[in-house]
Amino acid sequence: LACVRSREAGSPATGAHDMGADVSALREKLDASTSRCEALERETAELKSRLSAAETAYDEKEKALARLAKASVVRLDAQRAENMKETKRAQLCEELRREDSVLMTKLGKLLLHATPDTNQAAA
Repeated sequence: LACVRSREAGSPATGAHDMGADVSALREKLDASTSRCEALERETAELKSRLSAAETAYDEKEKALARLAKASVVRLDAQRAENMKETKRAQLCEELRREDSVLMTKLGKLLLHATPDTNQAAA
């Protein structure tokens, strides 16, 4: 209002002074806004850099975990194969015991039948 009244009163010097003060104040605000903008740009660049570093670290950890998972699968497969071999070995041993038992029974029967014949032949 003072600026408007000064102009109405016909005092161009006062109006020019008020406009100069307004321009100066606007320049200060502009400078402050520019500084804040530059600070925000620097902060944004820093955050982008940190994000990029975090993404890189995440990717490296993800790759390491994938390698560990693959190694675990390989170990599990090897263990499974070993367990299958052991199971097969145990089955074969059991079959051999049964066959051995059958053969021993047959041998025993043969010996029982052969003994009387041998005794008769010797007599």
